[in-house]
Amino acid sequence: MTNTSIAIMSFEKEFRNIFSNLPIQASLSSLQIAFQSFEKTQQVEVHSRLKNLYNQYSINIKKTLISKVEQEDAFLEIFVTTWKHFTEKMELIRRSFQYLDPAFQTLGKESIWRLGLCEFRKQVLCSHEINKKNLLGILESIKKQREGEVRNGAILRETLQIYIKLALYDPIEKSLESTTSKYYEVKSDVYVRNLNVYEYLKYVKERIKYERDYISAYLHPRTKDSLLKHVELKLIKRHAKLIWEKIESTFFDIMRNPCEKRGQALTLLYLYLVKIDGVELLQLFIDPIIEKRIELIYEQFASMPLELSSRLNEVKNEIKEMFEEGCDDDLCTAIKEMWQQRVTKYISKNKKINETIAKLIHEFMTSTVNVKIKNLEELLEIVLALLSYMDDKEIFRTLYMTDLVTRLCFEKTSNFELERRVATRLLNAMEPEFSNNLDVMLNDIITSSQINESYNNNYKSNPPLLYANVLTQDSWPKYVTNSTLTVKLAPDLEQAKKAFERVYKADPENKNKKLKWQHELDRCIVEMTFEPKNILISLSLFPTLVLLLFNDLKSGCYLSYEEIKRQTELETAELNRALQSLIFGKIPLLLKDPPYDDIDSTNKFYINESLGTVIDTITDGTENNIITLEDLEVTKRVQDALDIKISQQLAEDRAIQLDSAIMRIIKPEKQIPKALVIQRILQIPRFEWAKEKDVLLRISKLEIDRFIETDKRNRNLLLYKP
Repeated sequence: MTNTSIAIMSFEKEFRNIFSNLPIQASLSSLQIAFQSFEKTQQVEVHSRLKNLYNQYSINIKKTLISKVEQEDAFLEIFVTTWKHFTEKMELIRRSFQYLDPAFQTLGKESIWRLGLCEFRKQVLCSHEINKKNLLGILESIKKQREGEVRNGAILRETLQIYIKLALYDPIEKSLESTTSKYYEVKSDVYVRNLNVYEYLKYVKERIKYERDYISAYLHPRTKDSLLKHVELKLIKRHAKLIWEKIESTFFDIMRNPCEKRGQALTLLYLYLVKIDGVELLQLFIDPIIEKRIELIYEQFASMPLELSSRLNEVKNEIKEMFEEGCDDDLCTAIKEMWQQRVTKYISKNKKINETIAKLIHEFMTSTVNVKIKNLEELLEIVLALLSYMDDKEIFRTLYMTDLVTRLCFEKTSNFELERRVATRLLNAMEPEFSNNLDVMLNDIITSSQINESYNNNYKSNPPLLYANVLTQDSWPKYVTNSTLTVKLAPDLEQAKKAFERVYKADPENKNKKLKWQHELDRCIVEMTFEPKNILISLSLFPTLVLLLFNDLKSGCYLSYEEIKRQTELETAELNRALQSLIFGKIPLLLKDPPYDDIDSTNKFYINESLGTVIDTITDGTENNIITLEDLEVTKRVQDALDIKISQQLAEDRAIQLDSAIMRIIKPEKQIPKALVIQRILQIPRFEWAKEKDVLLRISKLEIDRFIETDKRNRNLLLYKP
């Protein structure tokens, strides 16, 4: 026997001594020198002897484990202990013969550690009997932990880590998912029918937390998410329809009562909605509650602005009282934010509240008789508090700007400097553009006053007197500056208009500016003679132009509709409104024939000469003996502009509610006939305003956004797209 053969046998003997827990007998340095003198084939032989030894030892481990009668935790503990002993031997070999791994790597062979793992995997973990015992132990240990028994979590964790290290975890993962799914399927069937909905949702919350914090701690990170999905599927999504029905039947009763259960109900509902990807549906529950509360508060305190502000603030902060003190986790925070966002939403879109705020300012600035707030700072404090509860102030802005235009353009403001002061204080509550536009508007009025003073100094002896506001087009509301109407002025009015333009253009700064007249906003003071008295009437331009046509008409004579239209060149709609103001207004200055039908092109029109007999009654209580007729043209334009904005907000909010309701119906079903969706929506009381076309429109929008789709084989079937 050669020295080389003896040296190879010495390596094998020392390997066996290590596995037999015997001390190493040979000189390690001598073995290293011998190995370094080996040929490559001889070094491969050393690797082969070590592999055979691993194989034999692994086979012995397999036989020992198969013979064990212990079950579950006891067997897992034996298995883990055996694994530790095996890895300790591998580590001792690697540490004692450190020079072997670099040589094996050069030869393209497995390392000492890798070689041992492969043999253990092949002989032990790939054994059907051992695998079966391990799997049973893992699953039973997890099941008993779920049932509340105290188990050895360290052994379970180490067992799973062995399977992960040896790349045999996938079958374990599939079995875990399958048994978890079956376990919670059985549990959910029992609890969902025997518990009330909030007790059940509390159970769901506890089980999800347990799976996430305890069971998932033993598993591979990737298993955590998949396992939780199975739990949520069986506990929540499988019973979504039944849970939803129970929630609907109890939620509003709980929220109406001031008890500690309200916070719990909101928390559990929010958690449930998170798991079915439907958090947006929470607003379907809280919206009716909030909306009703805000409406009742307004009805009670509309005439008490300070109290109104205080009560609205209570509604906004009521959510904090529903939760235990110190509840500041992500779940509570999310619910509080949603509640407060919906409160500000409903305050913002409540037209009556916005009108109240605007009215407070308007009454103060016009010194109305019924003003109850005399102190400006008190007024602004209330206004700013109310505005702070709004996330969208566009309705208020529209109302405020409408009133401001009236005050500025028609000289109704009590104090010009106070207007600027109020506007400055509003800046913090409004968008930046509000400031820019307001500054320009106020400056326009000052500039207009200077221009009119110059005009009157030059033409004060030439009637009619004229006062014109020169407004910067882009800074005023569109209904003020964006008119395209044309009209034929009376000769003396046309003369005054041209004279004003000459004065305006005489200023070098205005040389290149163009005046665009907005005649539908013009106001006129007209003197009418009724024997034995004259009266002054304030009305808008278009009715004035119509009245002037009757100036030289003999008593009892009439003008036809077509003649009036020809001489004024008013558009049909504007002419009809002007005639309505004169015939059906507060004072019927004109009469028509026939008297009761709507205005049309066949009508004849007369001066109402009978007014002379009641003229004293008409003028009683008027300011400066001037009778003001309702300005139907301007009033309609202002209201149209406001109604359009409010209608847009209402349509947007209704669309959100319809979308949520449609998704709530389709998600649990996965596929459902379109006609059935429409039928269910129209049966919901809060959608009493909806028509079939409204639902179809939202279904089409959801299809465009790819939340749902129409079945290609059956166009009447809707499919949910997860």
